[in-house]
Amino acid sequence: DQYQLALDVGQTLYDGGRTRAAGALEELQGAVAVQALEVRLQEVEQRVADLFFGLLMLDAQREQMAHKLEVLKARQVEVEALLRHGAVTESSLQQLAAEALSLRQGILELNARQESLLGSLSSFMGEPISDLSLLQKPAVKDLLWAPTPEEYAHFSLKRAQLAQQQRWLKRTRLPVVTAYGQLGYG
Repeated sequence: DQYQLALDVGQTLYDGGRTRAAGALEELQGAVAVQALEVRLQEVEQRVADLFFGLLMLDAQREQMAHKLEVLKARQVEVEALLRHGAVTESSLQQLAAEALSLRQGILELNARQESLLGSLSSFMGEPISDLSLLQKPAVKDLLWAPTPEEYAHFSLKRAQLAQQQRWLKRTRLPVVTAYGQLGYG
């Protein structure tokens, strides 16, 4: 019978700060990744806000066109009365009818664009939104708040990460002192 026992031990005594620099670099890389997500989230929030305010603008335009159409209908009634009394020609009435038709077409176009924006907003929100009345108009005080740009924080973290990478690279060029031990029996 022959038995053999071996033990190898290694311990780094000095690594020139390599381990600490690598740990700091990993922390900065994590912070940069989190900040990049914040930037992407802000971009999505901006896109949702653009869609939301686009919907509000289209709604205001549609209301304005509908009001103009009502005024035009009232004007048509007046022109019809004037036409019966011979004060205007038939072309004046036809011109008003053409303007009313143009307004109706504009309202239909706005409705189609609004449906498209509602579909986009629904896909971003992850919830079906079929009616503009479900959206609440924000108060003016809510519109005045301006967040600090996340991009600045992201770029400053990237700068810090690059500086830490340079420090780590300098540390990798320093000598490493390691103690080894080997023990054997057999």
